[in-house]
Amino acid sequence: MVKKFMAAGAIAAAVGIAGIYGLSEWNHPKEKKEVHAVHTNFKRASAPAASTPKETIFPLDLSDQDAIQERMLNSYNYFDSAKGSFRYYSETVPFDLIIDYKLQMKNKVSYSTSLLNQATGLKTEETFDGNNLISLNHNDKTYQTQPYNVQSKGQYMKLKNAVTKNGDGTKNYNYPATGIELGYAGTSLHSKEIALGFLEDHSLWKASRRENILGRTAIVIDGTFDDSFQRKLSAKTFTLWMDQNSGILLKMELYNANGRSIEGIETKDIKINEAFDVESPKIPKDFKQFRP
Repeated sequence: MVKKFMAAGAIAAAVGIAGIYGLSEWNHPKEKKEVHAVHTNFKRASAPAASTPKETIFPLDLSDQDAIQERMLNSYNYFDSAKGSFRYYSETVPFDLIIDYKLQMKNKVSYSTSLLNQATGLKTEETFDGNNLISLNHNDKTYQTQPYNVQSKGQYMKLKNAVTKNGDGTKNYNYPATGIELGYAGTSLHSKEIALGFLEDHSLWKASRRENILGRTAIVIDGTFDDSFQRKLSAKTFTLWMDQNSGILLKMELYNANGRSIEGIETKDIKINEAFDVESPKIPKDFKQFRP
């Protein structure tokens, strides 16, 4: 198990986000959730030297709700690499974050993420270089390095296997098997909880149109939360902009009863399937090793 470390400011933000999107908060009464992971050891991280391949096109019909939901659930299976940044904010918690990321999954898996809390100035970074998970906390100038065995994209998860019922009527929510731990960046790159949470009841949402976001085609999903989610999120309706080809969540807005946006994600920059390396971070000389 990988142990994480955070400064107090980061913990406050994390608790807020976990309270909204954490798995425990997504459970309906008497429902259980399970996450299955498969780990495979990769010895080093490197990007392919070849020129950037053309992106394979995976069409989607706006009326096919199963296919739309399944693409968001299995986004990792629709691209090999991604790098970019997005803003993630909430008025109800509150928090206002800028997240930068690089994710390389072609042949070998490596990734890096950084989080900047715009309210406090707190910055944290995390990198998986193929062998180790390296964390830097710029607030208290500490770092942590630990071995980590990762993993593949994970096997494709069909919807019929994602939500299953027990004999007593309770539900199990199963996600694609992968050990990729992107933290906040995963809210955009692999929005699996949103796919099985917001989009579980097909009568409450509709893919209404397509829009262009940063040169990419996004499917726009408009929906209403059930009573359980309305209580948990203090929001009544939502709009999602899912990248049609990759299933990545490019934009999200949650609205209160008055129709005002109170929480959201907004992608600032994104590149998909470009060749790049994920560099190991340079640990500043004045940083001290964190010891739990």
